[in-house]
Amino acid sequence: MNDLDLLSDYRFLEEINRQIETGKRNELGNKKKSFNELKYFQKLIQNKLKILGSIQILYLPRFSTKHKQNQMWFDKKTNDIFWHIECQFFINTFYKWTITNLSTNETTLLNILKKFHNHLNETSNINDELILLKLKNFSHEQQICIYIENFGQKRKQFGKYEKRSFNTIIDLFHERIFIEYPILFISLINDENNMKEYLYKKTISN
Repeated sequence: MNDLDLLSDYRFLEEINRQIETGKRNELGNKKKSFNELKYFQKLIQNKLKILGSIQILYLPRFSTKHKQNQMWFDKKTNDIFWHIECQFFINTFYKWTITNLSTNETTLLNILKKFHNHLNETSNINDELILLKLKNFSHEQQICIYIENFGQKRKQFGKYEKRSFNTIIDLFHERIFIEYPILFISLINDENNMKEYLYKKTISN
């Protein structure tokens, strides 16, 4: 191999290294841009919630599971929040169901229950007929009660969990705090005490 060949090989390796370094810088830049964009939209959501109902949303670190699961977002065109809501239906234990991409006006209890029943009828993988039957009982607003978890010193007097009624999710969390996205604990009225007992046992065990 002569000097020209060595020089050619050296330049080739130098070009490869340059492309790798450029790729790394671009990747880092994209990550930083993505992170800054995420922080920007989080700020928009926080400000909107504060204006609508003095609601405070807290965000966990980026690596936390709940933060990664969060699909709440803000649409700048409509100036509206699109919600991620976790519903836990009590049937001796909790059946968890999550709904996303709901505009604020769509977060009525009636609409949430309707979408839940669509899920049960069309896409659920529940093989136990008894469980399915119990879940289908969650059909009328007047027959169910909803609890939310309290966070912050101001809400301590109301206990760890508080019974609430609402028109939209904004009413439900008025002057309250939630972490990442709302979680609703839902039971039938005649099962309310059992759910409360289950929730408080869960709190003690944690």
